[in-house]
Amino acid sequence: MHNHNSGVPFGEKLALRDGVTTPLELEAGVSPVGEWYDRLAGKCRTNQGASSGSVGARERTFNPAFKTQFTGDIVYDLFGPPKQSGISGKWSTQVPTDAEIDKIGDLIEQGLKEGGLGVGHCTG
Repeated sequence: MHNHNSGVPFGEKLALRDGVTTPLELEAGVSPVGEWYDRLAGKCRTNQGASSGSVGARERTFNPAFKTQFTGDIVYDLFGPPKQSGISGKWSTQVPTDAEIDKIGDLIEQGLKEGGLGVGHCTG
């Protein structure tokens, strides 16, 4: 089942109470994927999965100062502590150069190799 908060204990509890044993972060995805899985390893009572997120890959490309506070879960970085993460929002407004398109693609591909279940991309 699609779930934006499966990577935190409260979200996992909500999923289990709804009978969901495999919550998946697919829409926005995460970036970097490997770090997200590593953070959850051995700490969850549910199965976990995520897509390789284009939003995180774009923010990482456009904003070198960005430091995810939630191991790549861009949704939490947007709504949690944006000042601590330094998120700029350029992922939603900046038009990439050819070189930036290549870097975004490389980050998405890296996420797939790290276990991403597909490519996550928010519309709009």
